[in-house]
Amino acid sequence: MQLPDVGRDLLTWAFQQFGITGVSVTVVLVLLLGVAYVHKAAKAGSIVAGVASTAAHDAKVVAVVLLALLVVGVLAVDVQRTATLVDAGIRHAFTVAEGWLPI
Repeated sequence: MQLPDVGRDLLTWAFQQFGITGVSVTVVLVLLLGVAYVHKAAKAGSIVAGVASTAAHDAKVVAVVLLALLVVGVLAVDVQRTATLVDAGIRHAFTVAEGWLPI
């Protein structure tokens, strides 16, 4: 994008007032763009952290509800069936990951 002559002259004058000329102008502009990019990345990171926090809270609530149902007697745990399902899940995970993990 080509800046109008007035804009370019104004930027040149502003940089000259701070003693910034030549390659330093490019470095300053790159650093300012870097600051803007990092600010946007930090904003996105805070959104992701908020979503992760909500997911963690929901997982805790589900765990507490299941524990309460287990204590009350609404749910029952079959330890042998649980062990079988966990074993099958681990075997399936290793089978799927066989192509891309050095196992």
